[in-house]
Amino acid sequence: MIKTTFVLKEPKSSSETIIYLVMRWDGLQMKISTKQKVNPKFWNKDRLKVKETISEKNHQNINKELVEIEKVAYEMFNSFTDTFKRKPNSEELKNLIEQEYFQNNPMFKKVDKKTILDYFDDYIETIKSTTAHTTVQKYKQAKENFKDFQKDKKRIYNTEMIDLKFRNEYVEYLIETKRYAPTTVYRKMKFLRTVLYFIENLGIKVNPFLHNSRFLTKDIEVDNIALSESEIDEMEKLNLSDNKRLEQVRDLFLVACYTGQRFSDLNKINQSNIIDDEYIAIRQQKTNEQLTLPLLKVVKTILVKYSYKLPKISNVKFNEYIKEVAKLCETLNKQYNGDNKKVRWQMISSHTARRTFVTLNYGKGVDLDTLKLGTGHKQTKTLQTYIKMNDKQKADLLRSKLEPKEYPTIAKVIDIKKAVNL
Repeated sequence: MIKTTFVLKEPKSSSETIIYLVMRWDGLQMKISTKQKVNPKFWNKDRLKVKETISEKNHQNINKELVEIEKVAYEMFNSFTDTFKRKPNSEELKNLIEQEYFQNNPMFKKVDKKTILDYFDDYIETIKSTTAHTTVQKYKQAKENFKDFQKDKKRIYNTEMIDLKFRNEYVEYLIETKRYAPTTVYRKMKFLRTVLYFIENLGIKVNPFLHNSRFLTKDIEVDNIALSESEIDEMEKLNLSDNKRLEQVRDLFLVACYTGQRFSDLNKINQSNIIDDEYIAIRQQKTNEQLTLPLLKVVKTILVKYSYKLPKISNVKFNEYIKEVAKLCETLNKQYNGDNKKVRWQMISSHTARRTFVTLNYGKGVDLDTLKLGTGHKQTKTLQTYIKMNDKQKADLLRSKLEPKEYPTIAKVIDIKKAVNL
């Protein structure tokens, strides 16, 4: 049961003092200033309003305001409970009253009580049947980020509140509270923007700042690396026969380096995907696109080693173990010439293999349009971010253009349809 009352800030004062509204429910209490003042001698304790006296000429206006704010308080409590199927806490209710009554910023619409979080769910529902599971999970995580932000700020944001002030506070929250790296913050803001575009396309009014170029943060490139040929060669020659765990991780990493595939697609490379003992045909998990690759000898050797059933391991464990493998390589124990000054083996992850595939093939003259056939990328611009060449590799690429020379590629991608017609 909800109970309300009005109390004076300083009931024994000889001058005007603030009148507070107090609400109590389920052991909780919310206290908010009505911004109305009265001299205690003109306050009726029993009736909880200003006395009708000649000395207090403004008593009618004050009492009217008290009735109105009490009414709004009840409305906000009930609207919140109806919308979120739970009762608000003290800070949530106080903020709702502040926004609704004092800032004239309606928090609940009679026609549409959906929140931005609800629209996150609607958007996820529209993409989940045609989008990779990993991408859907990223949107779910973005929703949780926004939900946590609202709890942190103790307020419910509607679409018209997504202005510059909100943007700056949310970015600060992602950086300072969530401790996300700049590139992650950029992605989180892109996910939110996509959902807001979705809301806008439904005909719902969204703050115009959504279309401002300052809405997104800068996508600051992190110090990712790609391995050199000598580093791959040394890793390949490691004798790991006495450590099955590391041997399996090393072999999976090499398959990814020679095929350019994401970690999530490695388990799709098996006997059923081999065509005419020359090609690998898989459907990528992220894009759901069919892809045909040449079956290289080095990849076939690894597949045969495992009877065409590559070892299965979680991505988290893989990223942990591949660093153990890399640490055994002398060439990967050299200092990395980046701002973070990390040793190269510390920077290796499952995605390093994909960058390695792109970087080495590009350095040997394979154009990006051809490389897209192998990686499954739709846009060349995206693929360009995978190229992580050091100064020597850049010089060698320039040399290859100035002094043409045949360079064998790690994995020359062949379109199976064209191959059949040869």
